[in-house]
Amino acid sequence: MLNDFEALGYALDDVRDTDSLLLCGPDAGGDGPALVVGPGTGLGAAVRVAGATGVRVLASEAGQMDFAPGNAREREVLAHLAPNGGYVPYERILSGPGLLTLYTTLCALRGQPPRLATPEAVTAAACAGSDPDAIETVDVFCAALGSFVGNLAMAFMADGGVYLAGGVLPEMRKLLQDSHFVQRFLGKGGMREFLQRVPVRLIEHGRHGVMGAARWYFDTYMRSSMRRRAMGDGTPA
Repeated sequence: MLNDFEALGYALDDVRDTDSLLLCGPDAGGDGPALVVGPGTGLGAAVRVAGATGVRVLASEAGQMDFAPGNAREREVLAHLAPNGGYVPYERILSGPGLLTLYTTLCALRGQPPRLATPEAVTAAACAGSDPDAIETVDVFCAALGSFVGNLAMAFMADGGVYLAGGVLPEMRKLLQDSHFVQRFLGKGGMREFLQRVPVRLIEHGRHGVMGAARWYFDTYMRSSMRRRAMGDGTPA
């Protein structure tokens, strides 16, 4: 009934500085749309728009947009994944399964077999600094994510902020901070000045999804039911 990132969008008012990490931008955003984006089992994205009649969150399939390489190494990755050209979505590499796909691809480009078999193992090895392919994988992953998120922020003029969620990023929190994510997020030519005004935060999932779903249910069903009952007995709605 409700997309998971759509539910997170309804919970953004409950996000506090204490349960988030500011990656770039000011502490507070503007009054425009806000985005919630993140890699997990897939690549989720939703946009939250506040208006006079309340909050509306729009789910999307932005993760299915064509992957656009941002440097020579990423072009090699794309060529390996689609040697004859064709469609490669961002989700193919920017997700939990995509992290493993990216790792095995980089190993193949180096001409060596992969030593790690799960996304969790890749993340752990990168955090420990024990595997050069895992380190490069997370670096490419974070950089490509920065480009993707920057594109969405421009598409929706999301000066209300960007909230990074999903099950993958909290496990690589420190590596994300030290990566090229911010550089690629801001690296949009003449749009850099706008993007510098967009706060980008990493949030912990916690109970936000459940709280957002509850808020959506109350706003969608409970309030409308209360209004109908009020109108039915002659009481002003």
